[in-house]
Amino acid sequence: MADLNQGGVCSLDLLMLERPARSASAIRGQWLALQEGQQAAGATLLGVANFDLSEVDVVCSASAGKGASPCVNQLPLSLGVRMDHAGLVRAHAARGVAVQSWGPLGGPDGRIPRPALAEAEAIGRSLRGADCASGHGRTACAVLLR
Repeated sequence: MADLNQGGVCSLDLLMLERPARSASAIRGQWLALQEGQQAAGATLLGVANFDLSEVDVVCSASAGKGASPCVNQLPLSLGVRMDHAGLVRAHAARGVAVQSWGPLGGPDGRIPRPALAEAEAIGRSLRGADCASGHGRTACAVLLR
């Protein structure tokens, strides 16, 4: 923490492990090292990014009774990435892990594919999103994203 203080950092809210190792034992090692870093830096929370559910399970089992579990998993959750968004969020919640999107408007390359955009517009119209949107000078898709 002394090094962080020299840089003007008074507190550290979250330390994240950005990418999982290739094996369960290596992931456990990464997580244990991150827990040590949490203690050394005085970080409040730990999280992961780009972990699939089986990798989140490895981390959660490594933390059982031995320290902090991940509070968040940052994923490319967006209209630009086709997946069961609600199911993924529910599965993480069942493990006590929040999901945070690192690309909510466009996926890995920052763009929403035209089919996904058209689908979101259709959903917005069917949910009366168009009525709400027109009153605010927005598209139905923009209202849905809000």
